[in-house]
Amino acid sequence: MSLGKRKLSRVYLSIGAIAISAIITVAVFTITGNGNASSSSVISKIQVGAAAPSFTLDSARGGSYDLDEFRGEPVVLSFIDGTEQSAGTLNKEFSISEIVFLRSMQNQYSDKGVKILTIDSSYLTKRKSADVNSLINFTYDMNMGDIPLLIDNGSNKVANKYGVTKLPTTFVISSGGIITQRFDGLALTSQLASSIDALLSSSDSTPENISVTPAQPIFQGFDSARPLSEDIWVVDGGQNWASGTGFPVRWLSLNATGAITIRVTAKNTATGEEYDLADQKMDKIPSSEAKKILTNLPDASPDKLYTLIDQVKIPVSGIYQIHADIIDSNQKVVLSRDMVIYAK
Repeated sequence: MSLGKRKLSRVYLSIGAIAISAIITVAVFTITGNGNASSSSVISKIQVGAAAPSFTLDSARGGSYDLDEFRGEPVVLSFIDGTEQSAGTLNKEFSISEIVFLRSMQNQYSDKGVKILTIDSSYLTKRKSADVNSLINFTYDMNMGDIPLLIDNGSNKVANKYGVTKLPTTFVISSGGIITQRFDGLALTSQLASSIDALLSSSDSTPENISVTPAQPIFQGFDSARPLSEDIWVVDGGQNWASGTGFPVRWLSLNATGAITIRVTAKNTATGEEYDLADQKMDKIPSSEAKKILTNLPDASPDKLYTLIDQVKIPVSGIYQIHADIIDSNQKVVLSRDMVIYAK
């Protein structure tokens, strides 16, 4: 039985400038019997800031689920290998471990309206459709309870929509249908909880018609951070900023060298008024420390990580476009980008 759609009256403000590209084109390799890549096709890898692609899939235990049915509620969506033969190998099979972590999230956040969905995408690696009875047995073996296991058999269409190339891959989706976090590989309970907490914290006090730049728990040892771009971030714990007082933040630059300055302004989207937030030199983080901070960003150079700990002061509440420039010693802007926040 298909779940009926609930219509919402909310209208969400689209984010004008999202820090990370919403869609990145990647090559997905066809897996041969021995696990080697033999040929490739091109799909879109959906990233943070993109709208979560819609889908309707059947559940292994019966019924069907439409992602749009959950608009208005946060969703954790995990693509896993749910075939029965994988069960019983908790220490070896990441998908099994992910289920354990998702059960923990279900127990912790279900009363706060967070929905957990899993999709069997074992076709991605096994190149054959899973047996439904095997999937049913898997749900009972893993004590999945109210967590549905949906079936993405055959063409692996939904996994391709999301650009899934490895299992598990997990997405955290806001009540407005925007992807706020993506984990390629095993997502730990601490990572999932941090992402969900940031989402709930923001949605609890943000007006219904506002969609702000989402925060991510991406820097080791720091609170969640919002991206202005791939190279400029602000660590603010995913909280709405306070107006009329100093609000503590940490600015990070990932791809500049030498003596650099960060210049930040805030523009009220309703009145057009603009405020200066920062115009200060950034400090280079020692490489040994930077390596630890950048654990989740293996492509980032530890020799190019700079920081500024500051307090930003926004005089009145509202929606703001935050603009940051990274300026070198010759007063040349080397990095520049924007994001959207709400000051309460």
